[in-house]
Amino acid sequence: MTKKLLLAFMSKYGWMSLIFGTIALFMPMPFNHVGMMGINYSFCLLGLSIALIIHEWGHWVFTRLVGEYPKRIVIGTGHMLMRTHFFKSKLNLNSKFQGGYVMLNIRDGKYYGLKTFVGVLGGPLVNIAIGVAVIMMVPFSIDFSDTITFSIWFGYMQLLIGLANLLPSRKKINGFPMDFDGRIMLNILLGKYKKEASSEAIDLSLEGEDYVAEHRYDEALTKFEECLKLCSESGPTLTSTFRFNIGLCYFHLGNYDEALRTLKKVEDLLTLKEVEHLAGYLHNLYANIYLVQGDIEKATAAGQQALHLLPEFDPIRHTWGCILVENEEWDRGEEMLSPQMDFDYVNSTTLLIAIYLTLVYQQQGKSKKKERCWEFVQLHLAELNLVDKVIYERILLKLTGQ
Repeated sequence: MTKKLLLAFMSKYGWMSLIFGTIALFMPMPFNHVGMMGINYSFCLLGLSIALIIHEWGHWVFTRLVGEYPKRIVIGTGHMLMRTHFFKSKLNLNSKFQGGYVMLNIRDGKYYGLKTFVGVLGGPLVNIAIGVAVIMMVPFSIDFSDTITFSIWFGYMQLLIGLANLLPSRKKINGFPMDFDGRIMLNILLGKYKKEASSEAIDLSLEGEDYVAEHRYDEALTKFEECLKLCSESGPTLTSTFRFNIGLCYFHLGNYDEALRTLKKVEDLLTLKEVEHLAGYLHNLYANIYLVQGDIEKATAAGQQALHLLPEFDPIRHTWGCILVENEEWDRGEEMLSPQMDFDYVNSTTLLIAIYLTLVYQQQGKSKKKERCWEFVQLHLAELNLVDKVIYERILLKLTGQ
């Protein structure tokens, strides 16, 4: 766990740069200057991670100041590292501390807008306050080859993150339109900010997401169906999202026909602007369903659409890599899948990648790589879910030439 936490703060290249840079400091010029630059590079990565974490905790602290408990704190992206509780908030730590969010879920009431404003303001305000304090206490320097520029990496970096989040802008992250803190606060001030769902529906949705993460799909399905009933009169954004989640649960429960019927209702609304952000996710789920059913032609068509819409989204690249292997495009499949393989994490994604890479490496004659992937799969067979087992049995037949 210690290794995973260290790598969450900074990549292995960042830590290597820090170690070799420190060693180089004790060497003669110009190696010591190169070493100092390496250390500054590492501190840049570390400063960014710390600034992003502080930003999310700022949201949490200020939400508590107005008497509310944020429902969820998510730090980082990638594989799940840890799930725990921080007071009454659920805390999810992921494998790369690059971003995150806090689900405020302020209770409905007279001061809903004001409390939301304060909670949203907390993130950038804490960044700016810490940034200003560090800048005032630490001398400024841009001589990266001669000194560690603490003021830049731990002062101006904080200030930059805080000010950037105050911009009243919106950007798409993995296809989803996300408002910056500044845009949310501006909409509150202008009276344009509206809560899309009731607190009860949000709570049910979060519980459903937790059950999905724990592979308890029957219980997740119940929660999402309750959400859909509560929000039946809401706009297409919410109803389509809940239907997508319901379809996802049916898929993992092995009820593929019901999953396809449910997802068709979402597909019929993709022409609406409020729903178009789901297109990439929808086609990717279609691709996964057809992949498990063994209909590789349909899986390929759906996978191509998903990849076109979200070409940099890892889950879609993972699905597409599996489809390439099914189409016996071994080299392209390896190129897509091998960068996503991480033997330090055991989950559905890494197990499926290892299963498909085993077949790829057998075809390529790379016995050592094949053995490592297959050993990883065999060691964690108990972790395979219903969908994974279908794929496992099919690839096993191909491995044995049956």
